[in-house]
Amino acid sequence: VEFLGKMISPLIYAPAFFLLLLIIGYGLKNIFFLRLTKWCEAGQVRWDIYLKKTLNVPLNIILFGAGLALLECLLPLPPSLNHPVAIGVKILTIIAVFLFFDRLIVEIMNGVGLRVGGIDLSRGIVQGLFRLTVLSIVLMILLDSLGISVTPIVASLGIGSLAIALGLQETLANIFAGLYILADQPVRVGDFIRLE
Repeated sequence: VEFLGKMISPLIYAPAFFLLLLIIGYGLKNIFFLRLTKWCEAGQVRWDIYLKKTLNVPLNIILFGAGLALLECLLPLPPSLNHPVAIGVKILTIIAVFLFFDRLIVEIMNGVGLRVGGIDLSRGIVQGLFRLTVLSIVLMILLDSLGISVTPIVASLGIGSLAIALGLQETLANIFAGLYILADQPVRVGDFIRLE
């Protein structure tokens, strides 16, 4: 890089390295997916399909973020731009992790829902709760990486959730009882039920 810096302007070789990194990264990703498909073809569960659906977009975002980090190292940027680029790389990484876990939850719920009928009925509620949990954690990490203190937010969320839980106690009890009945299936269609 030092030799190239003396011979060629960084504005020329830095984008070339960026494109080279993207081409090599996408090529290695495709080779990995091809090998994974060949390895999983003999098995009963096609894990390669799940991994492709969950890893494809997050890997693309991480590769792009790595390219931006490389550009930041190679280009003679002013100090005022170095910090926003680093924050942008952090944000892209956090978004990639969120998309990975979000797609993983969706694929697991779809796979389990096809095998267990009761879970299929309550899949939307459970999937929404998991997504909300993951999104909340990701937002807290994102705010913390931007330098915003999350301690007051966490404290206010704790107090707010306590107030909501007390106000909607019967409704939440009915929701969780319904989820339990759908998951455990003590009663099925066609059963005779004797009440008190």
